[in-house]
Amino acid sequence: MPPPGWRSELDTLEATVPNFRAPNRVLRNALAHAEATGRPARIPPMLLLGPPGVGKTYFSHRIAELLRAPHVSVPFDQPSAGSQLRGSDKYWANTETGLLFNQICLGEFANPVFLLDELDKSASGSRNMDPLSQLHGVLEPETARRLRDVSVDIEFDASLVTYIATANTVRGIGVPILSRMEVV
Repeated sequence: MPPPGWRSELDTLEATVPNFRAPNRVLRNALAHAEATGRPARIPPMLLLGPPGVGKTYFSHRIAELLRAPHVSVPFDQPSAGSQLRGSDKYWANTETGLLFNQICLGEFANPVFLLDELDKSASGSRNMDPLSQLHGVLEPETARRLRDVSVDIEFDASLVTYIATANTVRGIGVPILSRMEVV
């Protein structure tokens, strides 16, 4: 169920950042649906496009506050093997669980808000080292219900995670990722 007072909080957020009406509408629809059905809110992944400094990161923090959920930032403007979300392969000596497993299985909430920051700056290399490849399964609702952390080989439900991605342009973000997101 959505938190009490979510409508007025969303109204306040919309007044604070009026250029985010479209993502506010997506959020409002998801929360209203959850309230009407008595089911948990499933907020579709959003990609916020815009120039630097318009408040995309600020907006994601406010959404986490509104949902009373933890906020996790995953920067995509730094070199990465793409194991932040789903863990690193267990054949590595220094294997680590992913942020999703840590937040959901070891944390207190099933619905954290993940900021996927600067997706367009992701340095894609080979297929095995593409940092965006970790998003294919997590952004797909059916797959996210049975997500597996590769480090500990444990399956868990990550379908209630809210993903808010930011980018200045869609250049460099493949169609398979874009097709899984509400681009605003």
